[in-house]
Amino acid sequence: MDNRPCNSINLNKHFGKLALQLTPLCNLDCSYCYLANRKDSKLIDFTTINELFVANSDNFLDDVEVLFHFGEPLVVGVTRFSEICKLIRLHKPDSIISLQTNGVLIDNEWVKVFREYRVNVTVSVDFPLEMHSRNRRSWSGRSSLNAVLKGLKCLRQNNLSFSILSVLTKEAIKSPEKIVKELMLIGPRIWGINIDEVEGLNTATSWKSTDTEDFKNFFESILKYHKSLSANFKIREVDRFLEASKISVHKKAGNVTNSDYVSIDAYGRIYFLSPELCDLQSPRYHNFSFGRIGRDSLLTAFSKYLASIVYRDALVGEQICKSSCTYFETCGSRFFANKVCENGTLRSSETLVCKLVIKCITDHLQFLSSDIK
Repeated sequence: MDNRPCNSINLNKHFGKLALQLTPLCNLDCSYCYLANRKDSKLIDFTTINELFVANSDNFLDDVEVLFHFGEPLVVGVTRFSEICKLIRLHKPDSIISLQTNGVLIDNEWVKVFREYRVNVTVSVDFPLEMHSRNRRSWSGRSSLNAVLKGLKCLRQNNLSFSILSVLTKEAIKSPEKIVKELMLIGPRIWGINIDEVEGLNTATSWKSTDTEDFKNFFESILKYHKSLSANFKIREVDRFLEASKISVHKKAGNVTNSDYVSIDAYGRIYFLSPELCDLQSPRYHNFSFGRIGRDSLLTAFSKYLASIVYRDALVGEQICKSSCTYFETCGSRFFANKVCENGTLRSSETLVCKLVIKCITDHLQFLSSDIK
């Protein structure tokens, strides 16, 4: 464990990833959402964004990735969204602006904004599509599928590339061929996979730790149909595996030791490690905020974080993973919110996501590595 006092650790920190919550509010009530405050209509202040970059500009990489996340960013409206992007581009012209959205509000006006400010768009869509209808519904209980498909069609018609991120339930994996065919019709550039995990407000999952063979068989089938149907979308998990395989195991650094992630919520509160920790309460840690923009600099907050039980436990958890898990070079020890919600502490290793998504997929890709390189 790193027992150095925090003032002996180099605080000349440069963050490469910034998760920015434009609002906690969401226009959908998805069955497995982890956010507890998604009826909160608080909007992030322009002052907060301006102070974030003015006071901390030297602590962000020039090409920092700014991700609008945890909440539905598009509910702030086109005008406010445009002003926020303009402000970020003013301070960090070379930044990479990315967006995670449920897609129901996308229209031609939004596409113009995405193109003007070079916003990378990822839309949440579940497969098979009937699972999306079932699990991603409005607060009044209506399916969001038609609205999402309309938004995706708008992106395609305007030749704006996009990615898709899906939450897979146990039932969904019964139809791998259908999933690939539906993805081909929708036309994303990249498809990423999550599961309905135990996290935050979502305290139940359709998966069991004994479902490893089922998940591995599903992923094998996905790759088989992806190849046989000549699908032209990339699979995020394959890309991550190939990227990890390029780095020497001796140079691997964990996601705690090497973390360059900072998250700011709509109230200006500062978090580290993962945006999924922002809305989380824990008996051991209480909350995961280490300061507030306008009161604390990022380095002040980071110093508090380094002196905290959150950092100490996360670092021990990383060392446990590194010493006991042969998948560390692929994962680097992450899924911090899952560790807290499943194991009660960051001072732990394996979670359900590790067992299914990381281990099953890595095992299969290692077996096929000579074919996919």
